[in-house]
Amino acid sequence: MDADIRTAFEAALTYHKDFPKEGITFVDFFPVFRDAALVKKIVAEHATAIAMRGAVTGVTVTHIAGLDSRGFMLGPMIAAEMNLPFVPVRKAGKLPGKTIMAEYKLEYGSAKIEVQEDAVPKGATFAVVDDLLATGGTMTAAVGLLMKAGAKVDATYVAIELAGLGAASKVGAPVFAVSSVTDEDLSARVA
Repeated sequence: MDADIRTAFEAALTYHKDFPKEGITFVDFFPVFRDAALVKKIVAEHATAIAMRGAVTGVTVTHIAGLDSRGFMLGPMIAAEMNLPFVPVRKAGKLPGKTIMAEYKLEYGSAKIEVQEDAVPKGATFAVVDDLLATGGTMTAAVGLLMKAGAKVDATYVAIELAGLGAASKVGAPVFAVSSVTDEDLSARVA
């Protein structure tokens, strides 16, 4: 990632202590969308990263998947930039037609995500996009879901990785982030 783009991206982020509940520091990336030029650069950087990874590994990404809901903001733009189909991975019960579902554990309970069966061609190769990688539960479930549907997942791309939570090692595919935020970064931003 270009250092100037990363700096501008990180400057646009806002941090909210004890939101949505006490003990959580919420990293809000919505302010990034107030700068259209920055968004275009981030989309182009993601598209370039996906293409460059393919040039190195010999793997061609054929589809972009985005996770419900903020992955729907960057994912379609990256897909359009690369002239690739976009596939939404949604919370269960939100997609019509035949779906394939995966259940995953949360800190307190479980959740389900799904994808439309006909949106995932057998043998397709995906890059998966979301805004944030925290504990990795949703991203890990999405990678598993796409594989269960008969696709491959080349890598995952997020705007922000909360590095202190160590989720990147659990996802099941390489993780690339615009910004990797450490616990020290979080403490400094909300102090």
